[in-house]
Amino acid sequence: MKRKEKILIFSTMIIMIVGICTGLFYAYKNKDLKPSQEESQAQTSNTSFDYDMLKETNKNYKNTNYLISPYSMKIAISMVRDGANGDTRSQIEKMIGNDNIELLNSKERISTANSLFVKDGYKDRISDSYYDNIKNKYDGEIIYDNFLSPDAMNKWIYEKTYEMIKDPIKQVDPKMVIGIINALAIDVEWEQQFECSNTYSVEFRKSNGEKFETEMMHNTYNQKVKYFKTSDESGVILPYRAYDEEGKEDDNGISLEFIGILPNGDLNNYIENFNEKVLSKIDNNAKEPTDKKELNLALPRFEYEFNFGAFKDSLINLGMKDAFLPGGADFSNIAEESELYISDAIHDTYIKLGETGTKAAAVTAFIFKENAVREEKKKVNITFDKPFMYIIRDKKSKNILFIGTVYEPNKWEGSTCEKAE
Repeated sequence: MKRKEKILIFSTMIIMIVGICTGLFYAYKNKDLKPSQEESQAQTSNTSFDYDMLKETNKNYKNTNYLISPYSMKIAISMVRDGANGDTRSQIEKMIGNDNIELLNSKERISTANSLFVKDGYKDRISDSYYDNIKNKYDGEIIYDNFLSPDAMNKWIYEKTYEMIKDPIKQVDPKMVIGIINALAIDVEWEQQFECSNTYSVEFRKSNGEKFETEMMHNTYNQKVKYFKTSDESGVILPYRAYDEEGKEDDNGISLEFIGILPNGDLNNYIENFNEKVLSKIDNNAKEPTDKKELNLALPRFEYEFNFGAFKDSLINLGMKDAFLPGGADFSNIAEESELYISDAIHDTYIKLGETGTKAAAVTAFIFKENAVREEKKKVNITFDKPFMYIIRDKKSKNILFIGTVYEPNKWEGSTCEKAE
């Protein structure tokens, strides 16, 4: 091989090595600035919240009727997130992600409503950008209130939940300055309704083995529903009628469905292992009835209310810690020169499932206080009710013009007040 060719090959190798090393160097240097696609997705969305909150709820309310709305929770938490900065925001994003959530609305059928309640004397402290965010991103109402009682907030919630949730906020603290609220309500009908003549008493067995009679609805399906039977569970997927924005039936409108899941084993253990993969398995196994195999369904009627008293603690357990810390929360996107923190978190729900369809509602509310310490002014009472002296002097020179005493002032004989001219 000629000397020139050797030099050319050697030079080419050097250039390639330098190029590779340079690429690796910049890739390493910028790895935190340009996350991979998987890392980027992890930063924008966290689909495990729904299942994590289910487990938190079940942990606190085993063997009781409970109902939560992850959708309502995530919208309200998103409004809180948008007002947060620093670690407070990072913790919330890790818990729910930073996706924008679609607001579902169909007149008198499905309602998603948001509001920002602000104390009258605090409204000028909130940044214009946060006001705009609530109005434009969440279609939220801005409502000013004196917060002497929870009446205004409860009235708003009652109306927005189709009068299903009444007075979830029991009292307000004098130090409350902000309330962030999401209200969700649905009033939807089954695609194929149950006949009242097919509702009758059936024995129901509780987890402890106790049996009692319950109202059980019955229906037979040949199409438009799905059912599933696996080694772990069985159940149905029932569609509700679809509605457009005006609340009219429209096959292309908003379509909800009911998924009833009956575990083969203990429900508590099943919930502990329930996640997105399990639900995906159910979807993959679900199939429609055929001409040769119809579905006979028995589903109990039920109606109940649920107050998630452990909601605040559950959020803290899932990582949303700083938001509840006086002096540790950072909500500077709401008000820069203010130490806001969340003092309480509220989540109430209601459901009624019967022959014609389902009515359900949820409210998620966050109550904010200001951490700024303001000492009450001490009152000084001075009453001249015994002999005293007095001085009259020139304000500027301090020269005393008069000095005197009063041992016995004028006796009261009715008003002798002199009106100023």
